Amino acid sequence: MQFSLSDLLKSVRHNKGSSFPGVLPDTRSNEEKAKDYLHEEIVSDDRREALGALYEWQEKPRDKWKRFPIKNQDGSSSCVGQAIAKALGIHNNIEEDLYVELSAGWIYAHRTNFPGQGMIINQAMNFATESGATLEYFLPTNGKSEQELNEYRGKRYPASIGEIAKIYKPGNFVEVISRDINELAALLEIRPLVMGFTFDYNEWTEEPKLVTNAPQLRHLTCGIEATLHNGQKRIIIDDSWKEEATILGGKRLISQEFLLKRCFYVGYFIDLSNTWQSEPNKPRVNFTRDLTPGAKADQDVKILQDVLKYEKLFDNTVDSTGNYFGLTQAAVSKLRVKYGVAAGTAFDAGIRAIINKQYK
Repeated sequence: MQFSLSDLLKSVRHNKGSSFPGVLPDTRSNEEKAKDYLHEEIVSDDRREALGALYEWQEKPRDKWKRFPIKNQDGSSSCVGQAIAKALGIHNNIEEDLYVELSAGWIYAHRTNFPGQGMIINQAMNFATESGATLEYFLPTNGKSEQELNEYRGKRYPASIGEIAKIYKPGNFVEVISRDINELAALLEIRPLVMGFTFDYNEWTEEPKLVTNAPQLRHLTCGIEATLHNGQKRIIIDDSWKEEATILGGKRLISQEFLLKRCFYVGYFIDLSNTWQSEPNKPRVNFTRDLTPGAKADQDVKILQDVLKYEKLFDNTVDSTGNYFGLTQAAVSKLRVKYGVAAGTAFDAGIRAIINKQYK
């Protein structure tokens, strides 16, 4: 089943508006949400399709599945903190070849809705990129109740705990709009995915199935890898409902159908930067029209992104996709400031004339 990027964006943003105890609704305006960084803005359609098509599916024996500690959130609403802390730990494992058990309590204690239950994903991901997560050793969360986790909020801690947390903060995070199981499997080869699902209790089994038309629960998990299971493509997620919750040791196997119908969020951490190994060729441009946020697969936006890379305002390791989403908006905003143009996120006449002169 194929969906356009526009259809998927509408579907995902609609699902985010629902209310649930673990993952709170994102109350930002559509204008604010449009500034989010998207995977589809930094990886071209052709490359995404190719990576998904080239992914080699294998039937992996259970004893060969990647293993990380499965937490027990013990009825608390800390699933957002749990999933993000695990993703940060795996992110460190990829970079440093060392899995570090990080504290969901550190993230959950800093929620803006305290002492209310649950968290907003976007706020939690932002907090992680700004403050990281400290060690589980300092703020243990396994088996802790909501009340016990709340007690972390008022305690005094040595400043070193916060400094340690910053060691594990990633540079940025992006949201993935695609729900194609092949594309997500290819992504899982290089990084963990933070994945949100909606379901009812009777659906949330080892291999979640669609049973009801009106699921009530919203929950955040961590995608670990992909496998064939009895010949069927599956995404393996780590849950935080303790190891004994499933016969797979706390893991669950997600199908393409469940991804399309019940996955309301996919995101990952990434360190975006612009550090040329050698001086690149300066683009030569002549923009003849304004470019505005929301444009998709626009050739002039691709050229603009090349300019932004040269200006070191856009990651030079990612594709120039022609999609004018949050990352391009942020870069254009900085470009306007640099050249003394009024604040904004559009590439309009004022900044266009300056860039045409600079890059003629």
